[in-house]
Amino acid sequence: MYKINLSFDLIKYIKFSLFLLPFFVITGPFLAEIVIFVCSLYYILDILKKKKINLYHNTFNLGFLIFFVLINISSIFSNDFETSILKSILYIRFFLFFYFINTYLNNEDFRKFNFSIILAVAFVVIDIFIQYIFGKDIFGFSPGMNGLRYQGPFGDEWISGSYLKNFGIIAVSFIFLNFKTINKINLTNLSIVFLVIAIFLSGEKMSLIL
Repeated sequence: MYKINLSFDLIKYIKFSLFLLPFFVITGPFLAEIVIFVCSLYYILDILKKKKINLYHNTFNLGFLIFFVLINISSIFSNDFETSILKSILYIRFFLFFYFINTYLNNEDFRKFNFSIILAVAFVVIDIFIQYIFGKDIFGFSPGMNGLRYQGPFGDEWISGSYLKNFGIIAVSFIFLNFKTINKINLTNLSIVFLVIAIFLSGEKMSLIL
């Protein structure tokens, strides 16, 4: 009898999906949540297999524990207890996701992930500029609120500003700290200018202030 070899390097494919996470967030929460769930599940199964766990980030552990206890206590007083407590318990996935990243990603993986963030942020910024100049982005989305808010690839969801604020900070920091070019200061400043303009066009004042 012939045996079919189904063995493959699963962690390599999980890492690849993780590198695409900044782009998955643009499409909505579904794909991003799948990546986080798969990473968390892999970490749990690896712990069970090795029968060993290393909780080596004490400050993070304490901070997350306090946060986790508080949100679960607040769920007790919620009008919709079952839904609220379930959402609170599921926050544990971010704890597991954090440990997956710290356990399985090396320096080169972090570089790839940060470079992916730069590409995703650049894509959103360019798409917002295209929407502003031509009236529609590359996906055919028109600006909202009678042309006052430009959301680019996010369509009718008002989250492009918060996306650029959160991921943009990482992208700019990575450019400043890792790009070995003579003009990296100018490149960093130019990136900040484009980010600020794009967030301004999104119409999200709080993201712009932050």
